[in-house]
Amino acid sequence: SEMCIRDSINAEYGTGDFITKYHTNDLIVVMMLPRMFQVYRCFLDLYGLTSVSLHDVGKMYHVDVDSVYMTKVLFKRSPFKVLGFFTVFMLTVFAFAISIFERPSDLDFQYFRNCLWVAIVTWTTVGFGDVYPTTDFGRAAASLCCATSLFNLALLVMAVQDTFRMNTPENLVLATYETRRWRREMELKAVVVMQRFWRCCMTATNPLVPMIRGQWEKDVKLARAIRDFRGTQMDRPERKEDMGLLLQDTMLRCLEISKKVEDVLMLQGYM
Repeated sequence: SEMCIRDSINAEYGTGDFITKYHTNDLIVVMMLPRMFQVYRCFLDLYGLTSVSLHDVGKMYHVDVDSVYMTKVLFKRSPFKVLGFFTVFMLTVFAFAISIFERPSDLDFQYFRNCLWVAIVTWTTVGFGDVYPTTDFGRAAASLCCATSLFNLALLVMAVQDTFRMNTPENLVLATYETRRWRREMELKAVVVMQRFWRCCMTATNPLVPMIRGQWEKDVKLARAIRDFRGTQMDRPERKEDMGLLLQDTMLRCLEISKKVEDVLMLQGYM
């Protein structure tokens, strides 16, 4: 069986209507495409997110372990793998839908590679315009492709931000390194100041050296060394202590001490 869709067209020869004939089987296939998201359950099973133990832990903390939560966990573990699979899957689906809707009326869409090219151009929001859909259903599929690409772009930005965001231990490592580097630089500046001061004192106590010629130059060098030392002292890096990490370290140390006390008491026979 076939279904006819009447679309309006504006051409250089005038305005008119053309009829696009679709096979019912093709439309049923397009409507069944959303069921391919059942493949997503395979990824959930692959990463062990459908296990009973996860649901038990969720009930313990009053968290509903549903598909949204599983998606968050999966995106947190492997964001780029999820985005890569989602991009390839959606491009294939939209390219197939565009080929179904545009194939009866446009010879350019007889080949799947042209449909995939239109889906990719629409997905990247470039839109070259060399090949474009003309039917209403084809334009609707392209519009959905563009809207889905914006959602995918937002997820990509979040994934990149989370990847390059430094966690608390990494920030502590950087702060410790900057503090040590600042201390080494302070030591070098202090040594220079002490050397300049010693040379000024030696020149002042030596009667064989003319005071006007040598003392002025060394005083200027001493003043510059003191200025550099104070500038470096003012550039001390600020270290922000994380109270959560400090509490965690304190609790771990307390547990270690408690375990050692229990071991000592066990050896002495008190427990």
